[in-house]
Amino acid sequence: MTKRAMMILCLLVANMAVAQPPESSGQATCNQIDKEGRYHVAWNLSASPRTYYWVQRLIVNGQTWRSLWKPVTAPYATSETAVDGGSLYRAYACNDIAGRQDCISTTVCWVPVRPRNVDDIPASMPDGHGQTMTVAKNADLETQTQQYNVYRLVQIAGSIDLHTMPPMTPPRERNPDPSTDSGLTSDDLIHLGVYENYEALRALALEPQK
Repeated sequence: MTKRAMMILCLLVANMAVAQPPESSGQATCNQIDKEGRYHVAWNLSASPRTYYWVQRLIVNGQTWRSLWKPVTAPYATSETAVDGGSLYRAYACNDIAGRQDCISTTVCWVPVRPRNVDDIPASMPDGHGQTMTVAKNADLETQTQQYNVYRLVQIAGSIDLHTMPPMTPPRERNPDPSTDSGLTSDDLIHLGVYENYEALRALALEPQK
């Protein structure tokens, strides 16, 4: 088993712009949920304000960032429109409407995929590097959903150049105590698994080549 595959397994058990963002400043979150259960992107760049702000989605094919709507002028806000699950998002801010002057990026965030039932979740998924990631099909829907989100993230991470990607927004808690009621939601647990794998794969990609 490769170093990459072993790392993923251990972690589980426990407008177009080229995706080469400048220094990451501030955070984006994807956990804002409306009354219909849809996710929205929120951001805070008040420490490094710019004139225009876009919500962008990573397009894996070609590794580009696509601005979803017209820019707004608020350094911290929540998108009015909901976003799709199973993708990485960020806020991007510049001092010109063309999106080229003094631009900065937030961290990235992941919008969870929420299958309706276990039958919508495959039993296994390829990681893109010759390994098969297996879903615990005897587990409950929440557990399978957590695994499915991590595997989707791993597939995306394996298809892009992580050298150019911003860090991911950290979860509320990195090491929850399973013996106590941590207060973490199912979305928090998805975020935790996705975050740990994304950052581990990103760190591996940033290691000096021997």
